[in-house]
Amino acid sequence: MIFTPAHASWLNQAELLLSAFAERYLQRGDWASRDALVEHLDASWPGYNRFCAHPFSWSWTRARMHSWVDRHLS
Repeated sequence: MIFTPAHASWLNQAELLLSAFAERYLQRGDWASRDALVEHLDASWPGYNRFCAHPFSWSWTRARMHSWVDRHLS
């Protein structure tokens, strides 16, 4: 069994990734076949990961977030 988050916020992150990748590597593309597209995608991911993707270090805790919300939105 696979558990996914109760809310779809994880999909937002996936959509951002795919949008950024498509903008850089798929716009104005013209491939003769599905296999040519797959080859292009397989060759493009390493470059995207090397030059565009950056690790994100999440530093907020749930308690810190609730405290911030209480101060700013109440």
